[in-house]
Amino acid sequence: MIGQAGGDGAYTLVYGADHNLYAGGYSYHFVVVHVFTVISIDTAGSERWLFRTQGTGVCNESAYSLAYGPDNHIYSAGVSYLLDFTVISLDTTGSRQWEFLYGQPGDDRAYDNFFGLDGNIYAAGYISVSGAGFEFAVISLTDMGDTNWIYSINGSANGNDVAQAIVYGADEHIYCAGWIIDTSSAEDFVVIRLNTTGAEEWKYKYNGADNNTDKAAAVVYGQDDNIYAAGCCTDSGNLDFVVISLDTTTTGVDEKQIQTSDIQCVHPFSTFFTNSIVLEVNNPPCNLEIVLYDVQGRKKYETLLSSPPTVLEINDGEISLLPKGIYFLRININSVDQEVVKLIKI
Repeated sequence: MIGQAGGDGAYTLVYGADHNLYAGGYSYHFVVVHVFTVISIDTAGSERWLFRTQGTGVCNESAYSLAYGPDNHIYSAGVSYLLDFTVISLDTTGSRQWEFLYGQPGDDRAYDNFFGLDGNIYAAGYISVSGAGFEFAVISLTDMGDTNWIYSINGSANGNDVAQAIVYGADEHIYCAGWIIDTSSAEDFVVIRLNTTGAEEWKYKYNGADNNTDKAAAVVYGQDDNIYAAGCCTDSGNLDFVVISLDTTTTGVDEKQIQTSDIQCVHPFSTFFTNSIVLEVNNPPCNLEIVLYDVQGRKKYETLLSSPPTVLEINDGEISLLPKGIYFLRININSVDQEVVKLIKI
């Protein structure tokens, strides 16, 4: 444990192939600011070495992410110097091998990094652009710290768009997750697939029911060759825990919010369901048809009801047997189709 008056802390931890631990974060320095800090300890808890930048005495710095490469180097990503997007390579003795800084006027920082199977380093975060706030950004570097390419995307609202997490898939593609702000919504949960040349192949966006804060904070590539992203979404005034599964063939969707207020007589109590779907029925119609489709447009469930109750629970066995994922609910009232509603089975 290290510490000085002013506060010190760790954000990230990795276990190296050399059987030592590496922690990254910040430590107090210059009396007034924090500096980018990486500490190595053995498994008995004894400090092996401490690395930290010199700092500027002006801006707070931090390491947010660490990756232990197959080349036995530690790659740390975060913010340093004058609020610059930072990646630093260290060897296992704590000696700096190289430092990459990307800075524009304003705030630039890396939140996550990954050592790819192709031998390159990929870091995700944001970069500042004049008149456009922060742009969601991914930077690819060689193992010597040279720039391969920079990918960035700006939401139509020119707000603060952020890449929070990144992973290199077994399919040799890069998947990055975070949020983007468009003019028609607040933060939208987003996952983007890039190839190793930095070209975008698809973009998945999710905007929750409340058209409010929806953010991805983590992404992993599963052994089943699916992508899983976790974060939060806003539904009925609540900020909810959410995990979304995607396959690698997603062609890219820009999903709209669930406009429950626009459905005339029927709407679901929640965006999420497990073994049943519960609907609120206002002014119950004479005839109510419910049809559920999967993301490929295949009909998975259908029922027709006469004079349904004001609270309708659809708990047929077919619903409980559906696999987890995204579905679309079509509601037909007295032979008139209403707006399609998106649901997520968890």
